Amino acid sequence: MTSAVRAQRETRCRHQAIQTEWLLDAGIKRAISQMTADEKYEGEHWIPAFETTQFAKAAVEITVEPTTRSDSSANVVSVNVVATLARSVASPAMEIATRTQKSFTFQISKPTPHSPSINEE
Repeated sequence: MTSAVRAQRETRCRHQAIQTEWLLDAGIKRAISQMTADEKYEGEHWIPAFETTQFAKAAVEITVEPTTRSDSSANVVSVNVVATLARSVASPAMEIATRTQKSFTFQISKPTPHSPSINEE
């Protein structure tokens, strides 16, 4: 394999990793926004609406569950966000599929409709 082809693949992989991080960030913001809008929000499988020819799949799985810690108040929840981005590249010899996945779990006091938004100070 030539170094130019290798460099091109590495660049594509870095680009996809960054895009997956951005998708994860969007999923975290969506989870907080949805929890603020609906106190019964328990998560979702979210497929963002955007046009792309680069990626065959872009999806975010969000789960919101009560914490299991005994010292936590009933209002504290655990939020898990998993972003998945998959690319399909047609090759003359075969189809090469690449997938990146990033996740983030955090605990937060469940926002109420009257709580300040994430961007307010």
